[in-house]
Amino acid sequence: MIPLHRPRYLLISVFLLLLSGYILAPFPLRAAETEVHALDTALQLEPEAAPWFHDAVLYQIFPRIYGDGTLRAVTENLEAIRDLGVNTIYLMPVHEIGRVRRIGALGSPYSIRDHYSVAPELGTVDDLRTLVDRAHALGLRVLMDLVPNHTSYDNPLVTEAPSWYRLGPDGVPLPPVPEWRDVAQLDYSVPEVRAYMLDVARYWLRTAGIDGYRIDASVYVPFSFWLEFYPAIKAEFPDAFLLSESGESWLLTAFDSQYDWEFEGVLGRVLRGQSALLLREHLGKLAASKRPKLIYLENHDHPRWLARYDRDSAPAAALVLLTAPAIPMLYAGQELGATHRPSLFDPDRLVTPNDRELYDIYRDLLHLRAIRPELSRGEYTAVDTSERDAVLAYLRGPYGDLDRAILVVVNLRGRAVEAALDLGPWVATAALWQSGGAAVECRSEQCTASLPAYGGAVYEVRLVRQGSAG
Repeated sequence: MIPLHRPRYLLISVFLLLLSGYILAPFPLRAAETEVHALDTALQLEPEAAPWFHDAVLYQIFPRIYGDGTLRAVTENLEAIRDLGVNTIYLMPVHEIGRVRRIGALGSPYSIRDHYSVAPELGTVDDLRTLVDRAHALGLRVLMDLVPNHTSYDNPLVTEAPSWYRLGPDGVPLPPVPEWRDVAQLDYSVPEVRAYMLDVARYWLRTAGIDGYRIDASVYVPFSFWLEFYPAIKAEFPDAFLLSESGESWLLTAFDSQYDWEFEGVLGRVLRGQSALLLREHLGKLAASKRPKLIYLENHDHPRWLARYDRDSAPAAALVLLTAPAIPMLYAGQELGATHRPSLFDPDRLVTPNDRELYDIYRDLLHLRAIRPELSRGEYTAVDTSERDAVLAYLRGPYGDLDRAILVVVNLRGRAVEAALDLGPWVATAALWQSGGAAVECRSEQCTASLPAYGGAVYEVRLVRQGSAG
C-alpha cells in the first residue's frame, strides 16, 4: 500500500504506475502528467464526509434475484431488513441492460443501456422512489450503484456520440479489459463525458432521493475526474456518501470510503491455519486509515463465504466483521447461511437454508453495534494474548465515556483454547455477547479467556485507576 503521509514517494509511485498503463489503462499515456498534477492537488485536500457513514452497516441487494425480482419485492422486505440491524441498503444497478454482446440470457446489470432508466422488469422510477421513501421512513439509507466507466454496446451514445468512447483501429469502442467483452469504455479525456456522468449522478440523487453511491470500477476512470466529481456532488448533496469500489489506497483522497480488498482473504487464511497475528496486523492498518474502509466476507464478485469455509467458523467470522475498525457489509442471504452465488448473467434467485442460528448471531451483533458507539467510532487497540497464533483480541474505545471500552476476543481455530489476556489497566466487567460458552474472567491483574472452537465473546471493560480498590 502507498503511504499517503509521504507525498514525494506517493507522487513517484503513482507516476511509475501511470507509465506502466495501470491507473489510466486504457487511457492514453499523454494524460499521465495531468493525472500526477491532479494527485498533487488531492494531497492538499481533506474531504469532509457526512458523519452518518461512520456508523453505516451496508446490506447489498441484487434486485433481479431478490424475491420476485422487482423493486417492490425489496420495498416489501425493508422492515425485515431493518430488524436485522443493518442501516444502509446498497442496490446493485437497476438500469436497463444492453442486448448487444450480452453475456448469458439476462446480461450483467453492469452493462448499462441507459443510465437514466429503471429496467422495466424491475419496475419504474416511481417504484424506486417508493423504495427510498419507505427506507427513509424506517431509518434506513439507500445507496445506488454508479457505473461511470463503461456502457453497453447498444447504449444510444455509441452511435450518437462515438467520440465519447475509446475506439479501436476499426472505429469500434474498446472494452475496458478483454474479459469485459459486453461493455464499451468511455473516454474521460472528452469533457462532455465528464459532464454527462456528473449529470447522471445528480439525477438519481435528486429524482429518487438516494443517499449516495457505491462507485463501480472507479480506478479505471482518471483520478482527475474524481477530484471534480467529489466537490461537485458535495456542493449540492453534502450528506451524500461516495464509496469507491476500487481498493487502491490513493483513491481514498477523493472518496468518503473505499473497499478494503484484503480483509476477507486475510481472515480466510487465518481460519485455515495461518497466525492470527496476520489479522491483528491488518486490523491495525484499517484503524490507521484516515477514513473507515469497507470490509466484507462476500459480495457478488466472490463465492459465498460458506461455500469456501466451514459453517462452524461462521460465528468467528461474523464477530470480526462486525467489530473491526471498518464499515461492514453483508450480501443479502449471508445472514441466513447462503452458499449459492447468484449468477450475474442468467436467471437466478436468492436461495438460503434459512439458518436461524446464524441469523441470530448476525442480528445480535448488529444490534450491539448499534447501541455501543465504541464498535463503530471507538479507537482500536490490539490486546496481547498467550495464544497469539490462535486467538485475536482487541479493544474498541473508549468513546465518550473514557472509563469504558469494549473487549472483543475470538478463537480462530477449530479446537478449544484458553488464553491469558494482557488488558493493562482494563478489567472485564460484563459480558455483552458470547458464542459457544466463551467467557472471560479477571482475577486480580490477570484475565483469562476460555474459548470453544471458533468461539468468541464481547465484554465491557472498565478502567482500573492506579490506587483504586479492587
